[in-house]
Amino acid sequence: MIVFEWSDGSEVVRKRVALGDLTWSERLALLNAHHVDVLLCGGFPRQFLPIAESAGLRVIVGLVGTVEEVVNAFRSGTVDALRVLPCVSQAREIRPGQGAKSPSGRKATRKKMMNESQFIAVAVETDGGLNAVVSEHFGHCAGFVVVEVAQGQINGERKVPNPFSQAHQPGQLPKVVQGLGASVLLAGGMGPRAQAMLAGFGIEVATGAKGTARDAVLAFLRGELRGFVPCADHGHNQACGGHHH
Repeated sequence: MIVFEWSDGSEVVRKRVALGDLTWSERLALLNAHHVDVLLCGGFPRQFLPIAESAGLRVIVGLVGTVEEVVNAFRSGTVDALRVLPCVSQAREIRPGQGAKSPSGRKATRKKMMNESQFIAVAVETDGGLNAVVSEHFGHCAGFVVVEVAQGQINGERKVPNPFSQAHQPGQLPKVVQGLGASVLLAGGMGPRAQAMLAGFGIEVATGAKGTARDAVLAFLRGELRGFVPCADHGHNQACGGHHH
């Protein structure tokens, strides 16, 4: 991909970034690392659109033409003229509200979650599904319950074991979560490194979850479970937990 940066209407940076054989999740993380606000492309997988939106990335798909043609059309407000019908019928444009990472932006995202099907992952102690107890620490959980929600209701669940439950490997578990397709992760506690990695993948983290996976998801949907606080055993003064509002 080619990354552009403008200031006061003038191009100040243009750089080529190699994608190689990166997965789509890894590509999203790379976009975040380069502070990309808008992505212009021919196609984009549907399942990653909600994740892109939660990260504040505007995605415009179904475009054809040279790089110069596409960029100039976007800058002049005529980018729709370069869209082709097959892509338009299969995808949609993501337009996060102004300040998508601000509290108001997060509220808009949560409101959208109430109406559209989304996935929430919960770190749990056992494989009991929605009745499993929430894990006190993300890095040592037995696995995850990935819960599908829509209109404030739980519509489905699937259980995913933690492949590193018997041999914790720092930095590996966030990559597992990245592949779950969830836009939110709930846990009892978590270290700052894991949270930073998940945020880079566009995944919202809320710690301080208690009770069962079902309890945690419903608390999140009610707006009672929000925010991240690092664990005390990672060199911080705070105990494992999160903000409850």
